Amino acid sequence: LQLQDPKRIRIVAASTPSGNDNHFRRWCLNKELGWQEFHYPTWVNPNWTPEMEAELREEFPGSAFDLEVAAEFTTGSANVFPRQFVELAIKRGREIGLSYSSIGEKRGPRVLGTDWDKYSSATNMVIVEFDQTLGLYKPILRVEIPRSKFTLDEAVRRIIHLNEVYEIDYIYVDRGFGEYQVEVLHRYGLENPHTGLHEKVKGVTFSDVIKVLDPFTKEPVKKKLKHWMINQLQLLFERGRIAIPPEDRTMARQLFNYCVKGHTSAGEPVYADEDEHIIDALGLAVHGLITHFSDICRVNVGRAVAVVSNVMARLDNKFAPRRRPKMGGIRGGFMPRRGFAGAPVRARF
Repeated sequence: LQLQDPKRIRIVAASTPSGNDNHFRRWCLNKELGWQEFHYPTWVNPNWTPEMEAELREEFPGSAFDLEVAAEFTTGSANVFPRQFVELAIKRGREIGLSYSSIGEKRGPRVLGTDWDKYSSATNMVIVEFDQTLGLYKPILRVEIPRSKFTLDEAVRRIIHLNEVYEIDYIYVDRGFGEYQVEVLHRYGLENPHTGLHEKVKGVTFSDVIKVLDPFTKEPVKKKLKHWMINQLQLLFERGRIAIPPEDRTMARQLFNYCVKGHTSAGEPVYADEDEHIIDALGLAVHGLITHFSDICRVNVGRAVAVVSNVMARLDNKFAPRRRPKMGGIRGGFMPRRGFAGAPVRARF
C-alpha cells in the first residue's frame, strides 16, 4: 500500500516482540528494508523502580523478561528449533532430492504419525522413513485433511490406504482426541489380518510418562512424552540427522515459529499450542522409530543397558529395502513496545 504513494502514505506498527520469525522482527532488525525503529522498554516509565524490576523478573523468567519487559528480540532462545538448523535440514533435503511427489524404494523402517483435531485444526499425518543408507530421518509424505463433518472418518480411511501403499511399520496417533479411531483401526486389523493394523497402531497421549535412560547416570528416568519427543527432534536438527522436503513451506514455517511460551512451577517448558500440529505428527513418527528400532526406550532395571550413540544402529534386518510400493502482559498501564515509521510511537495507555 505504501509503495503506491510513498511520499503521502506512512505505515506505523507497534508490538511487543515475540520469539517468532515474522515481518515485525525483520522490519525492526533489517535496516536495509528502510523502516525507522523506536524502541521503548518498560523502564522508560518514569515510575520505574528496582522493586518493579525484581517483581517482573520473578514473573517473567529467562527470555520472557527480554521479550515482555525489555522489548528485545531474542536470539532464538525462546524458539525450540533454531532457524539455522532448520534451514540446513531443508538444504539437506534439496541435495538428496527429497520430495513428496515420488514414493521411492523403501530404504528403512517407516512410521506414520497422526495428530487429529476435528474442530479447531485440520488432521495432519506425516510418514517418516529412516534411510539406512544416508543415516537420515526423512519425512516422505505429509497429508492434511481439512476440517469437515466427516474429518475423522476420512482420516481413518486414509490411514488404511497409506498403510498398504507405503508399507508402514508402525502408526502412532494422538489418543487424546482419537480413542474411537484407534479402536476402529484395531478392529479393521483384526478383520483384515494381512494389514497388521491391530498390531501397528499405537495410541498415545502427550501427557504420557515414559521411561528413558539418563545418559549421565545410566539410570532409568521418567519423562513426559511431549517433552521427550520434542527433545529428540531438537537433537536430530542439531546433529544434522534429519532432512526436510524443500517444497513443504508450511512445515518449515511451523518449525521456525515453534517456541516455548513459559514454564510450569516444576520448571517444565510449556510449548506453543497454535499452528503446531505438523510438528506433533512429525514428533510422533520419530518417537515411533526410536521406540521400536533402537534400545533407547527399552529400559529394563536389573539388566545391563548400553547407550547407543546411533539411535538407529540396531535396526532389524527385516527392514532392509524391500519391493517398491504399489502406488504411484504486564499488569498496569505501561507495556513495552517497539515501533517504527516516520514519527515516535508512544506505548502508554
